[in-house]
Amino acid sequence: MSARRRQRAYPVSPPLPVRPKFTEPDVSPLEDLSAAAEEIRAVDSILQHRQPPPSDISPATRGNILSRTGPVKDAMILSDNENVWAHIDIYGKKPPEREAFDERVKSVLREISSMPDNDIRSLVKAMDKNPFLLGSSPHIKIFLRADSFDPKRSAKRIACYWKQREARFGVSAFSDGVMGIPDFFDYIQLYEKSVKTLFDPEEDDIERALAQEHVLRVHQVKLDAVDRLVYRTPQMQKAEYLDARQRCPEVAASDEHKLQFLSCEDFVEGAAARRMLRYWKEKYDLFGPDMANRNITLDDLEDGGLSLEQGAVRLMPNTDASGRPIIVISCHLSRSRPAICMVSYADVHVVSKSEALRNH
Repeated sequence: MSARRRQRAYPVSPPLPVRPKFTEPDVSPLEDLSAAAEEIRAVDSILQHRQPPPSDISPATRGNILSRTGPVKDAMILSDNENVWAHIDIYGKKPPEREAFDERVKSVLREISSMPDNDIRSLVKAMDKNPFLLGSSPHIKIFLRADSFDPKRSAKRIACYWKQREARFGVSAFSDGVMGIPDFFDYIQLYEKSVKTLFDPEEDDIERALAQEHVLRVHQVKLDAVDRLVYRTPQMQKAEYLDARQRCPEVAASDEHKLQFLSCEDFVEGAAARRMLRYWKEKYDLFGPDMANRNITLDDLEDGGLSLEQGAVRLMPNTDASGRPIIVISCHLSRSRPAICMVSYADVHVVSKSEALRNH
């Protein structure tokens, strides 16, 4: 698909403005307390409605994938998407068969982009209506399997299908409800694909601009949601975070800091907000306010009398198959839990800067 045609099919929006910071309303303490009480009562309901439904793969369901309905032999079978999630969590990448299929999908998209405008006009309309049509939905799988995974034949068949469909049904061919509804996994895949596109040297400027627009909009919506949820949280549950935001705003109040928790929780804002507040509470409990608001090194722990040579927490010299660092924790009863947590924290922050860990 030529750059000019894609620009017509997917107009590139102007650069997004800088995200306006969420500001807490300026009200009196009594008014604030009354308003907070009302909002606190609604938080559970808000979070419940914002979470992906139980049928979708989400942080809530991923933690208990094998929900047993009876004896061990009756454990629930994982869906295709859940299998992919489990493989990514363990190995840092998709299963080989899923990687191979994704490459075939890319080949089909390349073939479609080289076809004449008139042949793909109906397909472009369908893609405008459903951006997930060829990227994440099962739509393209049907044609690939029917054509023995031949990308050129599949591209022609898909274009012909939508051309005939529009000729038969008119505008109703693209109406609401005739296409599959994207699930939670589709949204995560689209976001991850957009992030990879930003750093892919083989992508052209228009594709990168579209990917950047999507990534920025996801960040804007989710960061605003986290800010509002934190504001609605009772004061006692966010005291450490508010103190850190005053002492070290360049970290605690930064978008980059919040995005770490959003990314960890697959951009489910309720889970990300809870994790961020719990992070600061436990960090204050372990290190105290002064040390918690600066970079903590292994030397700091040595100076505090924590011997790292006891072997409770070890950063191994080798890595796993994906190049990720390996940390081994030996939780003997003779070692105190706070000491192990402090050393673990320092090691985890060291390895979190690893390029392989961020990519897998």
